[in-house]
Amino acid sequence: LHATSVKNMALLDIQELLVSGVDSRVQRLPSGLDLHYLVCDRVKTPTIILIHGNISSSVFWQRTMLELSQHARIVAPDLPNYGFSGRRPVIASRGLSDYSDDLAAFHQALGLQPCHWLGWSMGGGILMKLVMEHQEVVIGLGLSASLPPYGLGTVGPDGRLRHSDGAGSGAGSGAGIANQALVSALARGDTGHDPASPRTVMRKVCVADPVVWTSQDEDRYVQGMLRTALGPDYYPGDSSASDNWPGYAPGGRGIVNAMSGLYFNARGLLDLKSKPPILWIQGGKDQLISDRSILDASYLGQLGVLPGWPGAGECPLEPMIEQWKEFLNAYEGLGGAVSRLWLANCGHSPHLEEPEAVHAALRKWLS
Repeated sequence: LHATSVKNMALLDIQELLVSGVDSRVQRLPSGLDLHYLVCDRVKTPTIILIHGNISSSVFWQRTMLELSQHARIVAPDLPNYGFSGRRPVIASRGLSDYSDDLAAFHQALGLQPCHWLGWSMGGGILMKLVMEHQEVVIGLGLSASLPPYGLGTVGPDGRLRHSDGAGSGAGSGAGIANQALVSALARGDTGHDPASPRTVMRKVCVADPVVWTSQDEDRYVQGMLRTALGPDYYPGDSSASDNWPGYAPGGRGIVNAMSGLYFNARGLLDLKSKPPILWIQGGKDQLISDRSILDASYLGQLGVLPGWPGAGECPLEPMIEQWKEFLNAYEGLGGAVSRLWLANCGHSPHLEEPEAVHAALRKWLS
């Protein structure tokens, strides 16, 4: 969708998705891209900016925004290619830096002082790049069910690539994060209950217990998912053939490839002289960010979903939680401050599944 048509869509129907107390606005960036965002600004300081994940949008943050609105100004943008924001191709080889540049420009356009940022899932990966490349806009880094620090498709606690071409990560699998049945359901605007529909995927994958929201909120979330731009330049992206199992490697376009460890790596956070405090939030029943993740080609191979897995000797599983623990320990050892919130019975959506615990942690963090 062209940016202008998206803006018109926002004027027509974003109001139907809003919760009372949340406002909708559009900010044009210097690049000419229109960024739609939600805001609660009864309190002017401090500011926290909430960044959503993949196949998602700002509407997933509204309950959190209302809960925190007495303590801070809350801003939640739709990332480019999501929600009601403009569309532009994703250069995968930049490893999410497209988005960190957009957010730095958004922050400047709003005239904000350095602030707290909280990223969910892919949003956490974007914010890690924001800190490395635009540290001047960040005073606190929140990571909720975040992309691992070395991207997807790596092995070992230090995040090594399985193969030099990134084989096993990216948009080529037709399973996991790039499930073609889900892509087709998004393309046809499926709001129903079929096995691959956005609603069913959200219930089965994004939360440990689907009874955590009202039916009205669920409808909002489905609408937010359906506003994901699709195709080789967007979600999921293109792919390359590989001589290594499972026969594909990341291409150069699209968001799923941008999250591959071939292109994304946040090890540079450890080298910063001035390290913002990190709040790390993670669910123990998360199916996506896990030591047995359904995003991991090797785990899908072990399950028989991807055929021909050569075994753990050649293609070990990606230990995402172990990677996070090692990374955060190293961050602390190098002078950074880390607060951890482990939610044993929570899935991939802590702010939706365990709102009281998450909101309490965020209030403490902001203070």
